[in-house]
Amino acid sequence: MQYTIEEITSLERKILVQLNKDDVNKALDEVISEFAKNIEVKGFKKGKAPHDRIETEYSEKIQKEATDKAVDDAVQKIFQETKINPLSQVRFDYQEGEQTLIRNNSFKFTFYFEILPNVPLPELDKLTIKVFEPNITPKDVYNVTRRFCKGKIQLTEIKELRTPQASEICIIDFESLYQNKPVPGMQGKNYYLKLEEGNNTELNKITFQLKNGEEKISQIVVPQDYSYPLVRGKEVSLKVKLKQIYKETLPEMTEELAISLGFKNLKDFERTVLSQAMNIHAQKVKLEGQQKLLNELIEPLKIELPISLLAFYKSEYLQEVKERLKICGHNSNEISVILKDLSQFAEEEAIKNTKIHIFLLSLAIRENLSISEDELNKHINQLAIKNKQSPDELYKFMQENNIIQKIEDRLLTDKAMELLYNKTKKIMIDKDGKDIRVDK
Repeated sequence: MQYTIEEITSLERKILVQLNKDDVNKALDEVISEFAKNIEVKGFKKGKAPHDRIETEYSEKIQKEATDKAVDDAVQKIFQETKINPLSQVRFDYQEGEQTLIRNNSFKFTFYFEILPNVPLPELDKLTIKVFEPNITPKDVYNVTRRFCKGKIQLTEIKELRTPQASEICIIDFESLYQNKPVPGMQGKNYYLKLEEGNNTELNKITFQLKNGEEKISQIVVPQDYSYPLVRGKEVSLKVKLKQIYKETLPEMTEELAISLGFKNLKDFERTVLSQAMNIHAQKVKLEGQQKLLNELIEPLKIELPISLLAFYKSEYLQEVKERLKICGHNSNEISVILKDLSQFAEEEAIKNTKIHIFLLSLAIRENLSISEDELNKHINQLAIKNKQSPDELYKFMQENNIIQKIEDRLLTDKAMELLYNKTKKIMIDKDGKDIRVDK
């Protein structure tokens, strides 16, 4: 095998490959040998048919499988020899008339891909970040208890004409308009809303003011982090109708109830609730800290971004928005208009996510992180269970649609993020922002 590498741009590479006739014949022979083990040819026992007979009868299938295998093996060998880590999916270009291997002939093909740009990486042991001290509240304990007691909760409708109280459940209809058009994602029918003290969302505040059956239209300013970017910071009208109020009552926690829920006793239940509440709160603090840390590291980055990755993240963002709009009941014409309006925002999201991807992938390479076959299979099995699919069928689908590499990259960037956060010195602060202690 011979190959030459060309630089198309600073990040894109082109590799021209030629397999000589010995490479071609070897690839064909290997596939034929595998075929011979499992097929039956008339006049011969299974596995005993001559290879030339098999090659004649199954030439098209053998050539295709041999070509796929030879090309894949060649690409992997080139990457190993050159120590190149391709960032994008490999794109192939075959010579005209040379779509498959032909015995005693050489075979040429070309492939393209992008590589990682040079990313300035920090020394992890010198990083610091301020995060809130994990501190569970009665609300956290209540929410965990509620999950354990699901199915045993009593709901009582409030018939009295009054405004709802904190912790009560309201059934509402709501709709928001901007420039006389519905705001994507800001509509709901028979929406289940649990009112919480201290929750300052406009929907929560307006519902607190209504009595059963009342309706109110208010002008609100959309938060800057709202999922539909075109209305961020804009004033929109929000109409809310309170249809019903329910009081939620948890069962009295007793030894008998704790045991019926699968615990040894009431103390075991209480310990578990506190532990889970703390874990949930700690995880929330961790996620917020990771996002803050990433933003601080990514924002000043000035690097060239790979076109393929930008295109991928833009497409992913628009697809997610499209799915949300479908759930909200928008028709295809409305969705098309909205997605067109969002093109600029999608590009901005793509730039941010591409920077994060490149930074974390570069960090993973520097720190010699990798994803084992067991880790990959475990993740695919979890996806299969979640989607009620066969793991083997899902893996096959991912292979056929070139998704495996994307999955591995995501797992690798997750692992890099975990390392980054764990190595960063955390300064714990209270709710007022005052330093409490330093966790290394």
